[in-house]
Amino acid sequence: MYTTTLQNRPCPVCSDHVHGRTDKRYCGIQCKNQHHNHSRRMNKPMTQEVNRQQMRNLTILEGVAKEKGMLVRIHKNALTRHGFHFGIVTGVQTEGNKIVYFCYHFSYTIGKDGIVNIRRNKKLQLVLPGFYERWEIDFPDEKSSKSGLNSRHFTFKTDG
Repeated sequence: MYTTTLQNRPCPVCSDHVHGRTDKRYCGIQCKNQHHNHSRRMNKPMTQEVNRQQMRNLTILEGVAKEKGMLVRIHKNALTRHGFHFGIVTGVQTEGNKIVYFCYHFSYTIGKDGIVNIRRNKKLQLVLPGFYERWEIDFPDEKSSKSGLNSRHFTFKTDG
């Protein structure tokens, strides 16, 4: 049970005396909110940058590996040219002597020759066509060149 007393310690935000429970840290809700808002503001740019890069990696992988189960072999320099960052992953796993990296629903391994083997592990349905248009220019294949996709707007929904 807590006791209510005048404490001899100051509020860490405004240096006023703290009144109330013995475990109370701030003099009032304004100081508490100010402290927490400041601490979140300090961490937000770093997390926003990581999230932005994860989304960039996901967008690149979406453009390269279009279908579930599809295995794509591509040199890591081609991915890097488009802004892929190999240091940002959502998971890592070892399978035998290989390290498997994950970016959401994609997994990939990097060979000693610089070839990246990318596999889509979950099927997504294209709601509006056009997402793959820019990737078809850099990574053409027979299927994509015949698709005739021309819309620039896209969304995805998960299928399972």
